[in-house]
Amino acid sequence: MSAYTEEAAAKFHLQRALAFYESARKLMSQSQRCEPAVLLAYEAMLDAAKALLLADGVNADGCDAVLLALANAAQQAKLPEETHSMVQEAAQIHFKIHRRSLFTLRPQEADALIRNARSFLREVRDRLEQKFGLIDGL
Repeated sequence: MSAYTEEAAAKFHLQRALAFYESARKLMSQSQRCEPAVLLAYEAMLDAAKALLLADGVNADGCDAVLLALANAAQQAKLPEETHSMVQEAAQIHFKIHRRSLFTLRPQEADALIRNARSFLREVRDRLEQKFGLIDGL
């Protein structure tokens, strides 16, 4: 993948992540159930993680591949451990919701996850801006 293509793909995934995040935030304020908002926040974090990886030339398709690539990047000290931890925590919540285990998500946990998603998206945006320059529309 050329540098231009990596940049365009990274920006696309970041824009998509921001759209998922905005939907999660709105849904959280309008609904009694937090699970749909949490799922959207998780999707936002996955897309942002994919943008971050693409900016470093790593192409990871699918949830498991993205999480594994993030773990490898954290292990190699290419990104902070907290970054990987935030996405891993979101993945665990996502897994529990889909497995329909005896898991009840409290609104405070959902709010925390959505705040983490916002922080993570800002971090990714800042890193992409450092690498590619100002990103229009973000």
